This record gives sequence, C-alpha cells and structure tokens, in this order.
Amino acid sequence: MTALYPLALKLTHKKVLIVGAGKVALRKLTGLLDTGAEITVVSPEILPEIQKITQIKIIERPFESEDVKGFHIIYAATNQPAVNDSVAQNIEDWQWFDDTANPQTSSFYTPAVVRVDGLVVAISTENKDPVRAKSVKQKLTDFLLGSIKS
Repeated sequence: MTALYPLALKLTHKKVLIVGAGKVALRKLTGLLDTGAEITVVSPEILPEIQKITQIKIIERPFESEDVKGFHIIYAATNQPAVNDSVAQNIEDWQWFDDTANPQTSSFYTPAVVRVDGLVVAISTENKDPVRAKSVKQKLTDFLLGSIKS
C-alpha cells in the first residue's frame, strides 16, 4: 500500500454527506460538527442523539444514487454492505469517500483526533487497527491534560 498523507482540512461551507445514522455515523458526525461543514445525513432510521443535532440536515429515507451529487466528502456508515457498496458505486472521481466498513473502497480515512488546549493531534493506523488508535488517543489525551495542569 502507498503511504497515506495526513492533512488538516478547512471544511467551512464544504458539503458532507453521511449515509447511515447509527453509532458509527454519530462518531463521524460528532467530529465534524465544529468544522463549519454543511452536513447532511441520509438514513431510514435515525438515532435519537442524531435527531437532536440542529445544525445538520436529516433526510429520513433509504439512500438513493442521486444523494451523492454535489457533496465534497461522503461517508458510507451503515451496517448494510449492499447500501455501502451502492454509495461507493455512485462516487465521482473528485469526491472524497470513506466506507467505514470497507477500507478498500475508501479514498481517505478519518484518523482519531485529540484536541487539547489549542493542540490538534491526528492518530492513524492507516485503518488497520482502530482499537489501537483509540487506545493511543486516550493515552495521549491523558498525557496532554496532565502536562497542561503541571
């Protein structure tokens, strides 16, 4: 595999689509909320936690192929491989796509992110070991919070 290149993106006014509205979608959505992105969620069922978020657009119905049109970043975050595959098949070359369940079809991955006192650190295992990334994130967060208090 070719090495990944980490970036920090300015997403203000960029259109982001999340297909799915379960726990994985909620995690992606939570990380995007403060970016200024224009976020749309499409899913026939929506977690109550997602329904409470006022700064997003929710479309409560199954995914349709036309849904990807005009979006810069697209996440397929369902537990249904057929739906995620359908999203992947409708992506255009200029769109950035993350199939959260199938990294082979993704053009990017979202790293674990630590934000402490103006410092932003991204942690990636190149999508090979998300549990390890989560563990490193927690340890780094604890370390940074401890060093700031000292």
